[in-house]
Amino acid sequence: MEKIKNIALIVLGVLVIWLFIDRYAISKHTTSAENKTAVETTKDSISTNINIAYVNIDSVLLTYEQSIKMNEDFMAKRQKSENEFTKKAKQFEKDYLAFQEKAQRGGFLSQASMEMQQRELLEQKERLDNLEAKLTEELMIEQQRLNEILYEAIVSYVERYNMSAGYDLILTNTGLGTIMHGNPNLNITNEIVEGLNAEYRAAQNK
Repeated sequence: MEKIKNIALIVLGVLVIWLFIDRYAISKHTTSAENKTAVETTKDSISTNINIAYVNIDSVLLTYEQSIKMNEDFMAKRQKSENEFTKKAKQFEKDYLAFQEKAQRGGFLSQASMEMQQRELLEQKERLDNLEAKLTEELMIEQQRLNEILYEAIVSYVERYNMSAGYDLILTNTGLGTIMHGNPNLNITNEIVEGLNAEYRAAQNK
């Protein structure tokens, strides 16, 4: 059952959202010399005027109520799968030990009857392996589905949030992700979480 036990909790990868970068585009109709000047000017403009913020995805996932609910539901489903597998695995172990004990004391009436029970045990083991693979695949598919729902919810909200916030660039980090250090004043995580939770609660009350 190690495959099922090793399925990770709901985690989103590093996301980088580039917004409104077309305002810094360089005209294709200038000469090469003009292009060089335009690029240098654009770089200077970006370095002094670009409006940046960042979101800590780890914090969002830990405090976003929809993420918390999804994680609880996923863990319950995982536990149910583990219980189903464990029950059948214990039954197989019991049957196998009974077969061994019977074979050691010569309890089979014939070689044929012993071989028949051996085949039954092999088929039982095969069904157990197939069950483990099936449950593991189901959990992986469910995990991917929940990840996609969370990804869409967070990105969609950030895009709507930025319509009024007006940031040029919103970065995000998770673990050892994009941002190693950032000015706390640029951290909009709490605002994002508050907005996400407000929308989630409103949807639940409909």
